Amino acid sequence: PFQKGTILDTIGLKYWQGGNYPEAIQSFKESLSFFQELKNNTWIGKVNNNIGVVNWGMGNGTEAMKYYQESLKIRRAINDKKGLSTVLNNIGIIYLDWGLAEEAFIRHQEALEIALEIDDGYAIAYSNTNLGAYYKYMKQYDEAINHLKIGFETEVERGIDQVSYSYLL
Repeated sequence: PFQKGTILDTIGLKYWQGGNYPEAIQSFKESLSFFQELKNNTWIGKVNNNIGVVNWGMGNGTEAMKYYQESLKIRRAINDKKGLSTVLNNIGIIYLDWGLAEEAFIRHQEALEIALEIDDGYAIAYSNTNLGAYYKYMKQYDEAINHLKIGFETEVERGIDQVSYSYLL
């Protein structure tokens, strides 16, 4: 069952990358069922986040938030710091889209603190990029530029493939 769950997760990622969102969700939900049966919280948290990402891509923020919140709960419970940083950023993105800037800031700031603690370059870049988006939203352009620069520089220094969104400016 574990291997089948990971295979279904990988298939879901491929469908998502190809833009076939309904098939991605179906595959992720099947994967989630396997991991729930196994009570594998690491993968349950991961797959819930993946389902949230696909829902967000389909423009369904409310449904995405439901899965992100479930992922957040699990990842906090098992102290999955890498996953926690990711899902906090994803929640922050939705909050900013909903106009809840302060809620977004809190999530992105916590995500950055965790990323720095575990020295995860991708998460540092992602968090700084999201903080850049927050500061742009708040019309604090110097801070926005600063965070976007940090995100971009982190990518370059660590050889990370395109996290920053330079077009935000």
